[in-house]
Amino acid sequence: RIRSGALVWQRTVTITIDVTVRDGDRGVLVSHGDQGGGYAVVVDEGSIGFVHNDGHGHTVRHTWGAIAPGDRAVVVVLAAPGGNRWHATCAVDGDTVGSAVDVAMLWPMAPFTGISVGRDAGSPVDWARSRVEGAFRYTGRIGSVRYEPGALAPEAPSNFTELLREMGSKYE
Repeated sequence: RIRSGALVWQRTVTITIDVTVRDGDRGVLVSHGDQGGGYAVVVDEGSIGFVHNDGHGHTVRHTWGAIAPGDRAVVVVLAAPGGNRWHATCAVDGDTVGSAVDVAMLWPMAPFTGISVGRDAGSPVDWARSRVEGAFRYTGRIGSVRYEPGALAPEAPSNFTELLREMGSKYE
């Protein structure tokens, strides 16, 4: 939980998923978090989507658009432009799919659960779906999932460390 949280806390992150999709495949490609806050990338009914649970009782379910059968490179970017928000976008094989989703950035404690590949394990990100589908295991093949932490959000505390050191040194 701590290591996986550091990949996304107060920053932009790029999630690259190499996946094989067949007609009828469905399920969670990757989930991070639980009912206390988290997100998931899902395939269902021939489309790729995003689920975000803010941990305060509000869950966003967004469909980006169709995903064709075949070997696909899915790239989800959770951009951190500021204001404690993420702008989630998706590209499939380099082509942007659908519109951006604006959601609350998960912090300071969430997500409590680490990253799950191919299912929404344990305490689910999407509680309503879990009641019907359980862990909603992906029925296709996932080759790999890679997280790449990016730039810190403007208000990330780490951005102020050097300023605080400089201010503190004036009183030494």
